Amino acid sequence: MTSQELGHGFVDPDRIAGGVPRPPVALPGITLATAMMWASYTVPWAIPADDLDRSAAPGGVAFIGVVGVPGGAFNPIILGVKIATGSMVTGMSVMGRLLAVGALVMPANQLPRPA
Repeated sequence: MTSQELGHGFVDPDRIAGGVPRPPVALPGITLATAMMWASYTVPWAIPADDLDRSAAPGGVAFIGVVGVPGGAFNPIILGVKIATGSMVTGMSVMGRLLAVGALVMPANQLPRPA
C-alpha cells in the first residue's frame, strides 16, 4: 500500500523507500551500532589519565578536544555529499571507514611500553 492508499499522508511504517519491506533486523541493528559507537566515545578520554603523568594529563585532554572539533565540523560536510550525489552511501561509507580506522588504531595503545 502507498501512503495515499493508507489515507493519512504518511509513509507506511512497515515499508522503506521504494516499497521494499523493512527487514526485521534493521531497528535492532541500528540500535546496537549506535550504542557501540556511543560507548567508544568514552575510551579516548581515559587515555591521558592512564598514560601521561599528572602534569601532562590536562594537555592530553585538551588535545583530544582539539582533535574532536574538526570532526564536528567535517561530519556534516561528509554526510552532506548526499546533496551532490543524491545518495547517502558515499558519506556513510566514509564515516564507516573512519570508525574502522579508529577501531584498528585503539589497540595500539595497549602495546608494551619501554621501561
